[in-house]
Amino acid sequence: MVPEEERLTAAIVLVVWVSALASSLIDNIPFTATMIPVLLSLSEDPEISLPTLPVMYALVLGACLGGNGMLIGASANIVCLGLQSSTGIMGRQGEDLLELLISRYCVPKDTKAYISMP
Repeated sequence: MVPEEERLTAAIVLVVWVSALASSLIDNIPFTATMIPVLLSLSEDPEISLPTLPVMYALVLGACLGGNGMLIGASANIVCLGLQSSTGIMGRQGEDLLELLISRYCVPKDTKAYISMP
């Protein structure tokens, strides 16, 4: 059991990490919509007594960061992938530009951001 004075900090860290990791594997909008009632019920539980706003901000931050981790993580990534495949634009050596961008830039930057989180 987490001491009461550290409960909010632990909840924020847990929500940010779980939402970031989950949102990089599944679409972040349905994940966030599913987690809102869960977090509201946790904040209304008298034994846990978490303030709603900081926990919701943690959910939004984690889902936003995680949405950039993989192609499936955000709807905008899927739209860009569809546009790229319909135009046939490829990199210098025939690689998929969006996949290259995500693997070379987004994943390392997201990993660095995850590690620097509290």
